[in-house]
Amino acid sequence: MNNETIALFLALLSKAYWEIDYYRFLEITGFVDDLYAIEKFKTFQLAVKQLNQFDPEITIRIISSVATVADCASRN
Repeated sequence: MNNETIALFLALLSKAYWEIDYYRFLEITGFVDDLYAIEKFKTFQLAVKQLNQFDPEITIRIISSVATVADCASRN
C-alpha cells in the first residue's frame, strides 16, 4: 500500500463525511431507519471526524509502516 493510496483513502473518507447524509447512508448500507442505523451513522461520522483530527502525514506513516497490499489482500 503506497502513500498515495492511503492519502486517497483519507480524502475519500473526508468527502464521504461531508457528502453523505443519514438517508444516503441508509441507502448505501442497506440499514433500515431505526436506532441501530442512527447509532452506526453517528459512529461513522465520529470515526471520520476523529481520524481527521490526526495529522494526515503521521497517519500515512503509521499505516505505511505496517501495511502492504499483500497484507490487505490476505484479509479479504
